[in-house]
Amino acid sequence: INAEYMGELVGVADGAEVSTDLVLLSNLRPEMNAAWPYGRHISRCGDVLVSQGTTRAWAHNEDYIAPSFKYNNYLVHASQYDPDGQLMLRFTGYVYPAAFAGWGPSFNSRGLSMSLNYVFPTNTKPGGLATSFVSRDAIQAHTIEDAIARVTVPGLMYGMNYNFGDCSGRIITVEVGPHGVHNVLKVEGNYFHANEYLRLDLPQAPDTSSTHRQNRWDELKQSVNTTADILRVLGDTYDPEYPMYRDGRPPDDCWTLTTVMFDLTSRSFQLWLSNPSGRLTSPVVELPLCGAV
Repeated sequence: INAEYMGELVGVADGAEVSTDLVLLSNLRPEMNAAWPYGRHISRCGDVLVSQGTTRAWAHNEDYIAPSFKYNNYLVHASQYDPDGQLMLRFTGYVYPAAFAGWGPSFNSRGLSMSLNYVFPTNTKPGGLATSFVSRDAIQAHTIEDAIARVTVPGLMYGMNYNFGDCSGRIITVEVGPHGVHNVLKVEGNYFHANEYLRLDLPQAPDTSSTHRQNRWDELKQSVNTTADILRVLGDTYDPEYPMYRDGRPPDDCWTLTTVMFDLTSRSFQLWLSNPSGRLTSPVVELPLCGAV
């Protein structure tokens, strides 16, 4: 992992006038929760992915336990230059305060798009590499295969579900576990992933919300073919306890902060701050995907 990423954290700490240790800890949240005896896993996000007919797209609900982050996160657009001042890469990412880019939905000028979902393996690797660092590294990737190699390093402490797309329309979902064990699935048809492993046979903490959302997906998936269908599912509130689109109402304790769409057919990125399934709801951000450096 590039040592310059620690330099990014130092720069964030200096700019925010807080300690580097505090910024580092904010990027180790899943690992700290797993290692701390009193920690608890925090149910998070979910994705609907479609690759069939003329649709090559997926969307992601970014969920968190603090609703204040809906208006206190950032959409960061960054440019990277080589030592000679030549532009190397641009990337855009949905970023939490003090956290790396790559820990939320992101895309780069090399044609790679990505989102990720927490999972909760219990066979962690003590002292291993944090998922936030490999997620940050994935933004640098040239191809989906390159991104997969970057997030499945053998020294990984924890795990994650990653979803990748490229400008050819390929959509790949990857389950990653401690030590870098992983399962790669090319999406053909439609697919849903939340915060439980579906394919890797690993010990994991159960997540009630994910079970409810997966069950709701099983009820809806036969009619999911288009981008409008994707948004309809992620905006679904039929389940009174653990809906797809979340508002923190007990027993659920998470809110949907934003919904993003990666439409590889139209090569566009869209972001909503309200339920995207509403007839009068429009994205607050629309950006082109697959742009040149």
